[in-house]
Amino acid sequence: MLMTSSSHISNSSTSKVLVIDDVADNFDLIQVILESEGYELDYADSGQEAFKKIENEAPDVILLDIMMPEMDGFEVARRLRQNSRFSKIPILFITAYDDINPPAEGLDNLGNGLLKKPIDFDELINQVQIASSKHNSKNLSNSW
Repeated sequence: MLMTSSSHISNSSTSKVLVIDDVADNFDLIQVILESEGYELDYADSGQEAFKKIENEAPDVILLDIMMPEMDGFEVARRLRQNSRFSKIPILFITAYDDINPPAEGLDNLGNGLLKKPIDFDELINQVQIASSKHNSKNLSNSW
């Protein structure tokens, strides 16, 4: 049985989280945790599939695995940051590696956080809450 801390503030408005990971089992675990906190989740198993989904409906937060075949997470993030429509979407990188070789532009310029596998559920919830609230507050201020 999975348990999450009850001290978390529930997500008052449904925020959409896109998980990009080539291993579907990783999504399943994240989905159970974040849906219990009120988030709506979607899944893409590659960068190309993610771009199609983001074009169709931009998420509020992206959880992005760094190590993927064909196009790694850094390249996915780089392309999103270069597109003015999607450059402000918060990206939380996910990795199983302790030693990350950061991209030339720096990890902080491409992403908004880093989660290590195995994922700590409280840290996942906290980082997604922070990223989602910052993104949603920017969208509200930009709509005026």
